[in-house]
Amino acid sequence: QLAIHGTGLVLCLTILFITLTEKFTEGGWMTAVITTVTIGFSVAIRRHYRSVKEDLKRLDAILVPTEGKPAETHASPMDKNAPTAIILVDRFSGFGIHQILSIHTLFPKYYKNLLFVSVAVVDSGNFKGASELESLEKDTLENLQKYVAWAQRNGWKADYRMATDTEVVDPVVEICKQLSTEFPRSVVFSGKLIFKRERWYHRFLHSETAMTIQRRLQFEGVQSVVLPVRVL
Repeated sequence: QLAIHGTGLVLCLTILFITLTEKFTEGGWMTAVITTVTIGFSVAIRRHYRSVKEDLKRLDAILVPTEGKPAETHASPMDKNAPTAIILVDRFSGFGIHQILSIHTLFPKYYKNLLFVSVAVVDSGNFKGASELESLEKDTLENLQKYVAWAQRNGWKADYRMATDTEVVDPVVEICKQLSTEFPRSVVFSGKLIFKRERWYHRFLHSETAMTIQRRLQFEGVQSVVLPVRVL
C-alpha cells in the first residue's frame, strides 16, 4: 500500500512539473497558485484538528477514570416527576463528563435523574455488513453503560436510551421528545466546543449538531441547553 501511495505521488508531481514547464505562460502559473493555496489550507486545517485532538486528550486524562473492570450498572428506579437531565453523549470521554460536572455546578444537587442519549451512526465508512453494524451498536451501548456506571457511582440515578440511524439529529430529537413526555421536569443538555478566540472558519470545521438539535427541540417545546466546553 505504501508503494502504491508513493507511485501516485510521483505521478502527480511529474504531471505538475510538466504542466509548469510547458504551459507556465499559458495558464500553468494558475495551476501552481491553486495547488499551493490548497496545500496551505490543508496543512492549516490538519494542524487545527490535531491541536483540538490534543486538548481533548488532556481533558480525557484529567476527567476519565483509569480503565479497570468493565462498567457495572444496576437498576435505578426513577421518580418520573423528579428533575431529570437528559444528556446527549457520544463516546465515553472527558467531553461528556465535563457536561455532567457543568450541570452539577450550575444546578447543585438539583437533578436527581440522569438519562444519557446516543446514536449509533451508520455511514459508508463503518457499514460493511451485519457484523459491522452489530459491532457499532455494541460499542455505542458500552459507552452508554460507562456513563451510567460513572453516574451511579457518584450518587445519581441513571439510565440510557439509544438509537441506530444514518444521522444524528432526527433520532435524537424523537428520543428527547418521548423522554420529555415521560419525565415532565426534564431538560436536554448537549455540549459544544468553545474557543478562546472564535474564528469565522470554526463553524465550518466543527459540527453545529448541538445547536441544530437545540433549535429543533425548542421549536417542539422541549427545553434544551447547550453547555460550553472550553478546551483551548
